[in-house]
Amino acid sequence: MTVEKIAKIDSVKKLMSDDVLGEIFDEVNDIERERLLIALRDKAMELKCATKLDKLIDAYKRNERKLLSEQRKAARREPLPTDNMTQFDYFDDGHELQCGAWVADMNGVVGFDMIGSHIACYHPILITKTLTNAETGNEKVRLAFYKGFKWREITVDKGVIASSTKIVTLADKGVAVTTESAKLLVRFLSDLENLNTGIIERGISTSKFGWIEDNRFMPYDESIEFDAKDRFRDLYESLEPSGSYEEWMKLMLEIRAGGRYEPQLYMAGAFASILLKPLNVLPFILNLYGETGKGKTVAIMVAASIWANPGENRYITDPNGTTVAIELRNDVLNNLPIMIDDLSKVREKYPGDFTDLIYHLCGGKGKDRSNVNLGLNRTTSWQNVCLTNIERPLTNEQMKGGAINRILDFEMDDGYIFPNGNKVVSIIGKNYGYAGREWVNIIQNMKV
Repeated sequence: MTVEKIAKIDSVKKLMSDDVLGEIFDEVNDIERERLLIALRDKAMELKCATKLDKLIDAYKRNERKLLSEQRKAARREPLPTDNMTQFDYFDDGHELQCGAWVADMNGVVGFDMIGSHIACYHPILITKTLTNAETGNEKVRLAFYKGFKWREITVDKGVIASSTKIVTLADKGVAVTTESAKLLVRFLSDLENLNTGIIERGISTSKFGWIEDNRFMPYDESIEFDAKDRFRDLYESLEPSGSYEEWMKLMLEIRAGGRYEPQLYMAGAFASILLKPLNVLPFILNLYGETGKGKTVAIMVAASIWANPGENRYITDPNGTTVAIELRNDVLNNLPIMIDDLSKVREKYPGDFTDLIYHLCGGKGKDRSNVNLGLNRTTSWQNVCLTNIERPLTNEQMKGGAINRILDFEMDDGYIFPNGNKVVSIIGKNYGYAGREWVNIIQNMKV
């Protein structure tokens, strides 16, 4: 039916026939239907039957509502399928997960009810692993989602996917979720987890490096997942070995043959750090002092290369950070040594001496802090060696005895520590991270 056809109608009988009205009410486009009804009323005015036509139109609308109601009742009586399986092609072995009444495939996730379909997510998304934190007992989940023609993975707190308010924060990670679809996505992920208990992999996670659960060591134990990558990505990535262990060892033998004790001192402290926990020893500071520009920074970089990338802003930290930042770094390093280059940069923060900083570094734990629920957050803690350097001794006559007892102060010898510091920096910048892994293996295999 068109407006032009209505204009050509020349009788009341034809105007009010089922052929005309039925064709108009079959129009699925609401705008087009209303346009046709307006044209029909105009024609009825012309033929002087507008009142009769309005009554007939009202009857058609009541009948339409009745039919829709019956359809909904029928849909309510017919149960939706509850045994669907995902079709994501994520797992290498081809297995899929139960998803109940949801249709979940490479086109996204769709739910159905008596009214119709509703999109929970425009792309595939699923739970691949549930993680229990070794320190807190809190749970996290690893989510995988397909976007931009590739699978991506993120690890988030369990509470994020349980709340329609919190789950929208995943939009920052690339998940297609809005305030409109949030409730549906929460419901889908909840169904997915509960329908696949015993199928979705479970594991242990930690937000700390070092000894975890007796004889297991992060980041080398592949059965434990580090769940703080988003907050400490640079530090985590710096611990990945690089280059050649042989090249690194060759350089270390050359340094040792050079006869300077300073690099060996730092390396001994870096190796000793992971012994503190099994030997139940308190944290302490190993400080090297002496004239600036003679190689103290390169020496601490050599020690860092045992465990990690010794490059700038990677493993070694700058003392200009806040006390809280240093506390959080110590907490995540846990048993690995913390290395702070050139304490002279923050001398003005600690007038008189560094007693407050020393107590903080050697205390082994941070301050208690409350949360919004009037409870206490997890207290930060560590048990490691702190390697530092400065132009003068850390200890002095005015310092309290407790602080002095926590410091091993060493004065560097005269002259340059390294004949060619640039060469050392170049080699360890490309070859690092192997000796720490081997040292851990030795300790784990010892019969104590």
